[in-house]
Amino acid sequence: METRCGGERRTKEKSGKNIKKRIVQHSLLVLLVVALVLGSLALAKAETSLHNEPPGTIITFSGMQWVILEQMPNGETYILLKDKIGAMAFDPNNTILFDPNDTNNIAYYLNNTFYNSLSQKDLIAEHSWDRLSVKASDKPDGTDFGNITCKVGLISFREYQRYLNIIPSMSNVIWWWTRTPVSYDYDNNHVWVVINADKTLSIAYANYYDNLGRGIIRPALYLKSGTVIDRNKVVIGVAGTPPVPPVGISASVESSTSVNISWQANTEADLAGYKIYRNNTEIANVDKTVTRYNDITVAPGITYTYEITAYNTSNLESARSSPITVTTPPATPTGVTGQATGRNITLTWQGPGNPQYIIERSNDGISFTQVAEVTQASFTETAPLWGTTYYYRVAQKGQDGTISAFSDPVQVMTDPVPVPSNLTAVLDGKNVKLSWQSANGINDYIVERSTDNITWSSLANVSNATSYTDEVTDPNTTYYYRVRSDGGNGQLSEPSNTAVITTPPAAPTGLTATAAGRNISLTWSGSAGAASYVIQRSTDGASFSQIAEVTVTSYLDSALDWNTTYYYRVFAKSESGLLSSPSNTAQVKTAPAPPANLRASVYYNNVTLTWDSSAGAESYTIQRSLDGDEWAEVCTTSETSYTDESLGWGITFRYRVTAKSADGLVSEPSAVMATTENVPAPSNLTARLEGTDVTLSWQAAPHVNMYLIERSMDGQTWEFLVEISHITTYTDTGLNLSNDYYYRVRSDGGNQISGPSNVVKVTMPPAAPTDLQASVNGKSVTLSWTGSANASYIVERSTDGSVWEQVAEVPETETTYQDTAPRWETTYNYRVLAKNSGGMISEPSESVQATTSAIPVPQNLKASVSGNAITVKWDAVAGIGQYKVERSVDGASWREVTLTDENYFTDNDLEWETTYYYRVRSMDSDQESDPSQPVSVKTAQKPIPAAPRLAFSVDNTRIGVSWNYQNVTGYRIYVDGKLVEELPGSSVNYAFEGEPGETYEISVEAYNAYGEASSTITVTVGRLRGPGAATMARDLAETTTVVIGSMGGLLALALGIKGSGMLMGILRLIIGR
Repeated sequence: METRCGGERRTKEKSGKNIKKRIVQHSLLVLLVVALVLGSLALAKAETSLHNEPPGTIITFSGMQWVILEQMPNGETYILLKDKIGAMAFDPNNTILFDPNDTNNIAYYLNNTFYNSLSQKDLIAEHSWDRLSVKASDKPDGTDFGNITCKVGLISFREYQRYLNIIPSMSNVIWWWTRTPVSYDYDNNHVWVVINADKTLSIAYANYYDNLGRGIIRPALYLKSGTVIDRNKVVIGVAGTPPVPPVGISASVESSTSVNISWQANTEADLAGYKIYRNNTEIANVDKTVTRYNDITVAPGITYTYEITAYNTSNLESARSSPITVTTPPATPTGVTGQATGRNITLTWQGPGNPQYIIERSNDGISFTQVAEVTQASFTETAPLWGTTYYYRVAQKGQDGTISAFSDPVQVMTDPVPVPSNLTAVLDGKNVKLSWQSANGINDYIVERSTDNITWSSLANVSNATSYTDEVTDPNTTYYYRVRSDGGNGQLSEPSNTAVITTPPAAPTGLTATAAGRNISLTWSGSAGAASYVIQRSTDGASFSQIAEVTVTSYLDSALDWNTTYYYRVFAKSESGLLSSPSNTAQVKTAPAPPANLRASVYYNNVTLTWDSSAGAESYTIQRSLDGDEWAEVCTTSETSYTDESLGWGITFRYRVTAKSADGLVSEPSAVMATTENVPAPSNLTARLEGTDVTLSWQAAPHVNMYLIERSMDGQTWEFLVEISHITTYTDTGLNLSNDYYYRVRSDGGNQISGPSNVVKVTMPPAAPTDLQASVNGKSVTLSWTGSANASYIVERSTDGSVWEQVAEVPETETTYQDTAPRWETTYNYRVLAKNSGGMISEPSESVQATTSAIPVPQNLKASVSGNAITVKWDAVAGIGQYKVERSVDGASWREVTLTDENYFTDNDLEWETTYYYRVRSMDSDQESDPSQPVSVKTAQKPIPAAPRLAFSVDNTRIGVSWNYQNVTGYRIYVDGKLVEELPGSSVNYAFEGEPGETYEISVEAYNAYGEASSTITVTVGRLRGPGAATMARDLAETTTVVIGSMGGLLALALGIKGSGMLMGILRLIIGR
């Protein structure tokens, strides 16, 4: 059995060894198979860099086949879908630009629906896609519509040209979407590319394919640098080790549309940057040096969750960071628009229902001021100015008072000041009548005029009217008119239309007519702006008719009637046919007759001859003779009268006149005689005295130029003084004062002297005072001088030596005067004039200056204190009726406290225990002195009551307290810290019932307006019999405790101690039985 058992054991052991061997063998076989499989898999999945693959290589990405278009320098790979994803249409009006933010746009579809369908979308790199237009299929125009950043795009028309040889062809597909925005050949529609059978390209446009705008879509994208593929060209990921997730994530809400995210920087050596995810969607990619991002794409009132990842230079991305969640504040109002009507501005915006809004306005778009707070989403105000740009912004105000960010400012310009219209101008003689159509809301207008349509001047301000009449006097002048509206605040509108008026030419001048036989020659001076001249003739000077129109300034009127008077006038005529006013009228006669009825009239030494006109006479010749034998020609005239002037006085003259015809024939003379008058004397002689000069004046004698002046000292004996010519005044200078002078004047007619004029008498004024002296005492100036005989005196004063005023008139017996000057410390000028009994005033004396003293300073200033009032006194100053009191708390800074007519002042209600400084100034009208020496004084302590001195009495259980009388407002009684009674200030005691065995603390507090003070006693009502009075007194003295037996009567004690800043009396009483 044992052997068998042993054999069995060995058999089992051998069998076990075989099993183990087989297990090992099988395991090795399995491991070999696994190794072969893994090796095969590893061989199949061996990684190679996608960037090493040439353009045209077909790869598999996200389960779809793509063709490599280009390997980019930054390591990214540009790929295009090998196949199409169908024909799709998008809103043609929104597809001119490739825009992923437009939900109707193909770019939106590619970067959302298509992008989210990709299983390996994390390997797609964001790219900035250009949007350059084309003009024709083979002529790039290059109009730049900017770049757009997104993940998935389309290849452009130009890229189709560039990559045409490597793009896989597809049968029956020719209309491919591109990102090229516009072709001007096809009505600005989005560009499609057509791949022709011969591998050439053409341009198509949206709506071309089956009129539904459906084009074939073939997306393009960039794979990240570091992307790797396996042996089968399948994209398997990005090579390398990704960074660790960023930590220290924080977020802060800056506004309803702005969130700041920050994080701690990663430390990997190959770190390239960070990606920011919001609500599981990547929203940004930043450089490795950036650890902060401002998200300005958030919406108001929304909760957002942010995560951050790091990626390296191999585009390997870390896991996401811990999320952080924020909620944005309420929304900023949107859609703010402004509309101006005149000066009224209306704002509208979009916002939640029933909020409050704050409206702010700015003149520069920078500095804003709140103008309103409203509860509706609109606001209207009248702006201050016309034609002015204002900026408005709106914020929402929550119920808790928080205010959202303000909207972007909206810029609104008020309408310009409205312009008047339909200005018209009508010329009526010399008046230009203007009228215009009023401007809405305008009452005031400014009329402007110009003569060159360049430089304008304001002509008139017109209110509450739309018309104006301007008078013009300049001929041949073009006037331009325009009108502006006056909008107030100095704001004027643009000018209205211009109305133009041209005045006719000026009338011709200097028209002359000369007769020669039956012909009359006309000449005149031309007029500026005249194109021709119209000549009119009349035989009566009233009814004229046109006889010619010429372009020169002369005219010959021939074959006229003899011995006939003709009248001529000329008009200037402009190119436009405007006629000027007529020229002067020229009158001429033909064939004059001899003169007749010659007459002579005498006026002083002038002889006027008149005669009847002679038929056919052109002129007359006048001759003169003294004896009738020798004749001299004195004048030839075309008139029928002549005045022979300035002849000799009292002489007989003979005259004769002949008529001369136009052809030079002279008529027989007509004769007459005339004798001139005697020379007349001057009249109305007057004399004016100025100092020591006498000025004479008189009325001229007719036709006299020479005068003889005579003077007398007594009115009887006369002497010749001077002869003057052609003037009727004379000044006799250097006369002696106090004398009388007489004057008369004669006319000198050359051959005859007239009789004398009337006589005038002149009395000379007194002499001026001399030796004027001045002395000063305060404001008083004392004057003294040397007087003039028989004269009183006028005293004058001046502050500048030019303008003088009379201050006094002193009798002739006085030669002094004391003047009280108006002002202190002022220089005055004085002078004195003498005045005689006839009221004549002398020249002023030499002036003298005097300067008044400075205003006196108050002296001996003193101060006294009464409580919190201070009284200051000083010596009264002579001549001063008012004082200024000044106060200071530091002796440096002063302020006026009063003006007083007294020499003292009490300053009440000051601060207690405070030092004050005072000084005083003298006042006189608007002048004040320097300040006095200051004094200082301190107010008293505040009168707080003293602690009451308490006394007590005990009768069994009745406890009485009394105290000394004080002048206070009242007393408060406290028992065991509780107020039990408030007594008037006249009270001096209080009593109450106690309980046996109880201890009471009694306090009496005195108070007034300035404070309070109290005293306290403690009383115990006991049951034991106490010691005698001597022992009580001893114990009281030692311990301030007294025990009193029942046989005792009343005991009154008072004890005061000082504590806690006030007096307190403490007394303890123990009552025993």
